[in-house]
Amino acid sequence: MQLKINGQLYSVSEEKSGLTESISRLSPCSLVLSRSAGHEYYGTLPEPADVTGARKTAHVEAGGIYYFQAWNAFSLNFKDMDIEPYQVHVIGKADAALAEVLASCGKSIDVDILR
Repeated sequence: MQLKINGQLYSVSEEKSGLTESISRLSPCSLVLSRSAGHEYYGTLPEPADVTGARKTAHVEAGGIYYFQAWNAFSLNFKDMDIEPYQVHVIGKADAALAEVLASCGKSIDVDILR
């Protein structure tokens, strides 16, 4: 998987699961993600994803890409954060440079999810 943000491509190391397969089937897909809680950008996927076999965590990491099933939300994180009592499903991890770029972006970003 690759993400295109502000014209720049970022590679993603995916964790194999039903979740990554679901997102793969959606691509190419364009999303507008909104900045939230000082650590992430998130937005709604066009359809719910299958989370079969996807690992869950309550600790998100800078550069981590996650799915919050309750909101059908795709999330890019730019800061380590404990989010308990919530948990998200792990999609994978992006290039280290992405977290730095996201930390300096504005209120929203346009993201293309590519295969």
